[in-house]
Amino acid sequence: MTLNIPGNLIVQDIPAIPHSITERLGQYLQSRSALFCDWASDGLGLMISTRFGQTYQLHHVRQPGGARKQITFFKEPVYSGRYCPAPGHHGFVYSLDTGGGEYYQIYYFDLETGQRKLLTDGESKNSSPLWSHGSTTLAYSSTARNGRDHDIYLTDIHSPDTSRLVCKVQGMWVPVAWSPDNRYLLLLDYISATETYYHLLDVHSGKVELLFPKGESVAYGEAVWNPAGTGIYFIADIGSEFMHLHYVDIACRDVEGLTRHIPWNVTELSMAPNGQALAFTVNEDGWGKLYLLDLSSHDIHSFADLPAGIASSPSFSPDSQHLAFTLHDPTTPGDIFSLE
Repeated sequence: MTLNIPGNLIVQDIPAIPHSITERLGQYLQSRSALFCDWASDGLGLMISTRFGQTYQLHHVRQPGGARKQITFFKEPVYSGRYCPAPGHHGFVYSLDTGGGEYYQIYYFDLETGQRKLLTDGESKNSSPLWSHGSTTLAYSSTARNGRDHDIYLTDIHSPDTSRLVCKVQGMWVPVAWSPDNRYLLLLDYISATETYYHLLDVHSGKVELLFPKGESVAYGEAVWNPAGTGIYFIADIGSEFMHLHYVDIACRDVEGLTRHIPWNVTELSMAPNGQALAFTVNEDGWGKLYLLDLSSHDIHSFADLPAGIASSPSFSPDSQHLAFTLHDPTTPGDIFSLE
């Protein structure tokens, strides 16, 4: 028997596959994972991305073990969303592609009206929407100016037509973290996987300042400001083969390494809204471990009782009393958990 298979592949003398095997494999091919996206602004539940049909869509889960309420219904997948942090607003921002062309557009979805609003131009490549603290303004990266360079823009969900270019660049830049007073925006200039640069943008004046002088190539990652706005906790491979957690004082630019004793890569971080702790994940020999940093003492605590697996996307609840994260382990393709 000879079968002609699309793709110029010829299969010969292969027996028919029993239906029982096809049916059994289907259980694995159709397995679903859930990804953490964001806590609701009022702390009543969280947003996740998971797949019930053919694509990943956003859902709201009010409590552990509760039913998932689907809130997006698109043909294209939606992997992430962020609730608006402004008081009195019940909606979220998300990115959506069309036809796999990676020309992502940014939308705001109003949960009270069920209507969505396009925040970008509908043509350029847009990414990394980042809410400013407690407001309806967000920063994002876009190629709208020339179709090539990823500049930084600001927009407001109430007036997307007045989006403004606040940082004109060459290459690929993305917003990373707002200062607590929303005056400064930390930006990342991506050159390669081993060479990136942090810049501070004064949103009021438009001044852009390189945070650290250029020299030896350094890879910088996620970052968050301290509650006082005087320093930044960030991930970088400064003087090491590993990505470590550091703290920099903005005034004097002194850098303190916080995880030098952990010989693995720090991957993600999250600041508690009350400013008392910072959660971060570490890739330890393929396992994703979760740690907690006490910001008053800089003591580090591990969560030894967590199941062995890959923990990712840590995020504190608005009241700082719970920590949500996604966990993949050998028995599940991925689900969301929270710690008290």
